[in-house]
Amino acid sequence: MTWRPSARIVRPGGCATAQLRGMALQPLLAWPDSNLNGGADYSVDFSELLAPDETIQAFAFDSGGFGTQAWTYLYGTICTAWFSWVQAGAASVNVCVLGSSGATYQVPVSVSIDATPALVAAMPPSRPA
Repeated sequence: MTWRPSARIVRPGGCATAQLRGMALQPLLAWPDSNLNGGADYSVDFSELLAPDETIQAFAFDSGGFGTQAWTYLYGTICTAWFSWVQAGAASVNVCVLGSSGATYQVPVSVSIDATPALVAAMPPSRPA
């Protein structure tokens, strides 16, 4: 069975009405708060940004030093990374994808890391198959 992300998924895309009027309104994207040494899988669904029939060819996550990345995974239009948070503070994780049309899409996602360490240090599970 193929693993499918089901929690901590953000969906960039903005407001359809604003886009019709030529405005690029992008809502603030944020994952749930975490604790220092805590970790989980975090995802971005790019379906609203990709052109019709466009697929994701490559993707990357950049946590700016706030998190250690254990693995990444692609499920259709959803890019996922497993992070263990190593630095407290307000972080912005940049997620970038290369579409099959050659276009690139970049989205910043906020996450707040509390300085209180997690009760149990996060151990990443095996990469999904």
